[in-house]
Parts: sequence; C-alpha cells; structure tokens
Amino acid sequence: MITLFTGSDYTARQRAIEQQKKQWAKAGHEVLSFFADESSAEDIINALSHKTLFGDTYAYILHGCVDHADILSVLSGQPDTLAICIEDATTAAQIKIATKILGAGMIEVKKFPKGRENDTAIFNLANDIRTRNPKNLWLTYQSLLADGYTVHQMMGVAWWQIKSMMLVQASPTVHGLKPFVAGKAQDALKKYPKKDLSKISKGLLDVYHYGHTDGSLENRFEEFLLAIAK
Repeated sequence: MITLFTGSDYTARQRAIEQQKKQWAKAGHEVLSFFADESSAEDIINALSHKTLFGDTYAYILHGCVDHADILSVLSGQPDTLAICIEDATTAAQIKIATKILGAGMIEVKKFPKGRENDTAIFNLANDIRTRNPKNLWLTYQSLLADGYTVHQMMGVAWWQIKSMMLVQASPTVHGLKPFVAGKAQDALKKYPKKDLSKISKGLLDVYHYGHTDGSLENRFEEFLLAIAK
C-alpha cells in the first residue's frame, strides 16, 4: 500500500510521518528515505527493487516522487511494499495519474491542508533569509521559538525560500513561481553566489536527515542559520 501525504501543513504532516515510522519500526521494518531532487530515479528504483539474502524488510519515505511514472510503475509491481510519498501540493490530475499507474487499491491519499492560523510571523524568517541579516535572523528565530513555533515549521519555511531562490537562479523566466515570489527570490540572489546557495541547500537537507537520526535537530538548525548569516 502506498500512502500519499499531501498538503502544506508541515507540522501535522510531520507528526503523521513520525507516527508511521514508529509503527514500522515496531513491526521490524527499516525505514529508508529518498528525495527526488537529491537522488536519481534509477537509484530510488534500485533501492525499491533490492531484496536482501537475510530477509530484511524495508519501508520507504519518498519525497517529490509522485510525478515520476517510472518509480510509480515499480511500486505498482510490488503490492506488498510499504511506502509514503510526500508532496507539498498535488493537483487532482496528478493524483488521478498516480492512481492509474499504481492501481486504485494500492494508493491512499491523506491531505494536510494549511490551517487558518495566522502564519505571518513565521514568514519573517523567510524575509531574514532573503536579506541574510545575521542579527534579524537570530532574533526572529528566538522569537518564533518563544511563540511556540516548532523547528519543523521553520525548516519548512526555510526550504521553501531557498528552493524558490534556486528555481529562479536556474531559470530566471521559466520557474513556475508566482511573480511576487519570483521577484523576491530574484532580488535575494544578489546576496547568494551560486555555489553558496547550492551549499546552503545541501546543508539544510543534512540538518533534516541527520537531525532526525541523532536527535540533534534543533542544534543543527541553529548552526544552519548561523552559517547562512556569515
């Protein structure tokens, strides 16, 4: 069974993911995570197709794979595979295509729509990342913690901002962003050399991966913010 988690309520979505990971671990499954913008489709397919000699069982968390028909086709041929596909947003057409490839009985869609709470404050973090202001960035971070925002929420906003900048940097005119968002990202690039932005994006992915592995998520994210401000 493949479960598609979609929606921009990062906190609720992450809570559901962690709960599922605990259930898998309790059942003896090792959890492997892959990002479509970090691993090639071939690497992901090889991992999904891998069978060990010792009967080890795996469950998979696949980020940004819903548009990869080749990955979905492999999953369709493995009805016993346990996997969560994670997307920030999906259209009805994308879900329809994925369902057609996988089969109606092999996919379950769980939506995590953004709540109605006022998130203006957290987007101050995106502004400070764009301006690369060390003092403001640290004060905003501390203020958000005091107001009850989680590191997961802040990481989601940081990744959204950095990803927008990378899209505009890679293709200034064809990027799929709204004009206002693209304009902000384009202006922010003046403070981010190309190699620097690439290094920062990889650093944030490392925070996510290793922070969950060794329990140092908050400390790693703080180090990440301080590195941006240099």
